[in-house]
Amino acid sequence: MAAHRILCPMMLSRGDLSATLETATWYLKLRERVEEPAALAGFTVSLSRVPLRISESERAVAEELFRSLPACEAFLSNRSAYLSMDREGLLGVIAAKPPNRALAAHLQNAVTEAGELLDEIDRLILAPAETA
Repeated sequence: MAAHRILCPMMLSRGDLSATLETATWYLKLRERVEEPAALAGFTVSLSRVPLRISESERAVAEELFRSLPACEAFLSNRSAYLSMDREGLLGVIAAKPPNRALAAHLQNAVTEAGELLDEIDRLILAPAETA
């Protein structure tokens, strides 16, 4: 097995939903074309860059996603802490030594949020792969 779970990130937009549905359809139908479908990893969508206030159109995209595909309940918000990782390194390391006290709570919230998503992914890895 090359992977335990395929995790497909998606933002709350119609374009991302369309691309994610195409990707999922291709991957889930792959089970029909391989000798050992049970050997394929499960497929799950993970929402990222979710805004603090979700618009009606974003809510509709989320509802369609949850009706259509397996998706994580936990998600990553649109936080500057995640953008900081590009230049400063791993989130936990940044949070352990915040550049200033004002950022400490924001960084800790991001660490907690990411931890919740990782915990859910760990549970999904132990679950059997879904069938198409």
